[in-house]
Amino acid sequence: MKRKYALSFLFIIIIYLLYVLVFKHERIQLEPNIDVLLKEKANKVYLENKIILALKEENIDDVNMYQELAVKLNIDFDNTLLLAINEENSLLNTSIRNMKEFSKGFIKGDVESFVSFTGSVSSDFLLVGDIRDLYIEGKAYKNDEEYDEFILSISALGLFFSFTDIFSAGASIPLKVSTSVLKIAKKTGSLTKPFTKEISKILKKSMNIKLLKKADFSSLTTMKTSYKSFSKSINLNSSKALLNQLTTLKKNTSYADSIFLLKYVNKTKDLSSVIKVSNKYKNNTKAVFKVLGKGAIKSTKSIIKITTIFILELISLLFSAISFFSLLFFKSLFKKLIF
Repeated sequence: MKRKYALSFLFIIIIYLLYVLVFKHERIQLEPNIDVLLKEKANKVYLENKIILALKEENIDDVNMYQELAVKLNIDFDNTLLLAINEENSLLNTSIRNMKEFSKGFIKGDVESFVSFTGSVSSDFLLVGDIRDLYIEGKAYKNDEEYDEFILSISALGLFFSFTDIFSAGASIPLKVSTSVLKIAKKTGSLTKPFTKEISKILKKSMNIKLLKKADFSSLTTMKTSYKSFSKSINLNSSKALLNQLTTLKKNTSYADSIFLLKYVNKTKDLSSVIKVSNKYKNNTKAVFKVLGKGAIKSTKSIIKITTIFILELISLLFSAISFFSLLFFKSLFKKLIF
């Protein structure tokens, strides 16, 4: 009988320990050691090959990015490669390239470099970009044609900040830039499907997009009038936190780099992790992700955090076990003494 009680109690102890280990402990995700990972992968040969490839593709942004990373890692290149880099960064080549990229960004909204991003953002700030996109997508939405709800919503929000900026002395400019970052990221395929879905839910809570069904898109003038009524439905409570996060990422890196980095974001938690990396690596953040990919934010290991509560629960359980078996022992001893 005693054996039965002892085994039953031992079973209870094991079950409780399993419960504590699975549900009651705190598990800490260990962050990757980026400095170590970079030194292991981004050696001199690796960076030279990346720069040579970027030179062939005339991707001067990547050329300079890898060179800056080499400087950070104390890696020196041969004079021949340095001359080729300096040639691409000459005043004439840079001026010609910048004119082409700015025009592409301003007119079409395409982004392949910092300069083309500047053109696209300038387009939005002069209301050309947002009005163009709102008109195209809004008209399609009203006519029950195929449209991009994300671009429609983010353009509507972007216009809101443009009009607000007139009265807020520039206070809404950072938030306005964040809407441009999201719009361009969506157009260029830098937004992942999971994050696009999450942002779309946030945008739905920020405005009543159905009001645009009543808008008059017969001309730009009538559309502007209709938009003023629609803008009254905009509420920033849901979207401001996200836009502020994007502002931080942009400040740490650059406009174009912040768009590129969104490729590694599937949820807001990932965005926080990317921002954390950017807090340390600043303008080298893009290079970090180019080299390490999502390994820069993906936890490789996890450990159990031994908390005070966890220890107290184990001590309590131990004392309970000792008390139980002591009771059985003294009960048996007492019976022997009596009988």
